[in-house]
Amino acid sequence: MKLSIFALSASVLALACSSSMSTIKALAADIPSYAKKPFDVTMTSKNQGAENTIRTSCDGKGHVRSEVDAGGQKSISMMDYPGNTITSLIVAQKMMIKMPMPKQEDQITDAESAKKANAKDLGAKVMNGHPCHGYELKKGDTVSQTWIGDDIHYLVHSEITSPKIKSVTDLKSYSAKAPEASLFDIPPGYKEMKMPGAASK
Repeated sequence: MKLSIFALSASVLALACSSSMSTIKALAADIPSYAKKPFDVTMTSKNQGAENTIRTSCDGKGHVRSEVDAGGQKSISMMDYPGNTITSLIVAQKMMIKMPMPKQEDQITDAESAKKANAKDLGAKVMNGHPCHGYELKKGDTVSQTWIGDDIHYLVHSEITSPKIKSVTDLKSYSAKAPEASLFDIPPGYKEMKMPGAASK
């Protein structure tokens, strides 16, 4: 997905144009199928000894909010597919950056997308208490394994391994209930930071 996007460095701001959690798979102007149903999930991501907690929420109408807690440092991104924008909130400075939704690479979310990506079928397995099907994809020296829950149709476990890194993501909780509507509002007191080519409020 990918979500530490709220520092003011060029490299971190660039991540505001990419997905987290590995769930965004459509062209910029489209609403991906996963964003057409409400959900509220919590996941953990471990990378190089660091562990982050990620809460991703969707109202079922194309609005997705991801909040990352990395050792007390909170980061928030809000994707508005109908409006074709992504908004990054810089929590510490109470600033926001709003940009057009970037084009995203296809992600493995089911058997059909796995076949399209020429991924290897890893078969069925229970992961984190959910019956899943797994898929493996190799790109250069990077190997990624993705396990999708047969019951919830959502990412349950993933591993990305290369000679330099290993990242592991696990689902901790899943709810099909729509989160509160106010979760998708920009908090009061935030000032918009203008960026070249960024959309205006």
